[in-house]
Amino acid sequence: MREPLKIEVAFTKAHNPELRPEQIFRHCGNCWLVVRLSGVLSENHVYKGKALSPIDHDVVWDADLSAASAAVVGSIMEWAGTTNPELLSKTLRLISYYYELKNAENQSQTATNHVRQFNESAAAIISGKMPRITDAKALKSEFEKGLALVGDPVGDWKRARELLQKIQGLNEIFRNARLVRLFRATDDLGGGLSSLWLANGRYKEASGLVRRVLERERIIAAEQDHRGCILMTMHKSKGKEFDGVVLVEGRFSGSFFNTKWESPPYERSRRLLRVAITRARTLVWMMVWH
Repeated sequence: MREPLKIEVAFTKAHNPELRPEQIFRHCGNCWLVVRLSGVLSENHVYKGKALSPIDHDVVWDADLSAASAAVVGSIMEWAGTTNPELLSKTLRLISYYYELKNAENQSQTATNHVRQFNESAAAIISGKMPRITDAKALKSEFEKGLALVGDPVGDWKRARELLQKIQGLNEIFRNARLVRLFRATDDLGGGLSSLWLANGRYKEASGLVRRVLERERIIAAEQDHRGCILMTMHKSKGKEFDGVVLVEGRFSGSFFNTKWESPPYERSRRLLRVAITRARTLVWMMVWH
């Protein structure tokens, strides 16, 4: 077994100063809690009068859906400065591709229907017809209003992303697009989008740029030898082993036992929790809300 990377795990050491700073796996119930924990670990904190520095860490999550969501946002940025309906059709095709990926990971009739419906909507736009489904109609309405962007990649990205939040059926894609920062490619994305604006006066082919940058970062991340503090969901921990495991239960999400979907004795949740606990070689910490 390789030697673990020696790091300072500030939150854990604050509770147990004798803990050896070895390879630590912090783990929680869902990806949204992982995102929040990543934000917490990236900031300075004070605990019992002691200053705690940010903790360097890696994040393991479902990157493909996040990248597909980001490509949708990039395609919406392409709308600014043009009324070409092919760009709206392109956005609808990318939404269809998002659901195609989702269906490949976890097959469902709903996702299958979305793939077909958004592809049909994309074809309808090219033919000059009105899409049949509500979400595509709402997206067409936003396209026709025009999207005012100013050449600020961060602000313009948020404006484009917010369109997905406004349309209830596309909120899932909006939420996944918010995970893009986990790729740690914000500088490359910002620089690339700025170059597109300077060269064209608009974000021409922004969706292609987004896909290339995030695919490159995804490949780099997949080839990394993760050491030190690692964040992931319980599902992602299967088959892995760590020196120590910190199990984190969220206050409003990511609970160990899902009372909405399961009844006592919570057999499925207990099996998943057992998987997480048994990932540890020497130490397990459980942080539970009371």
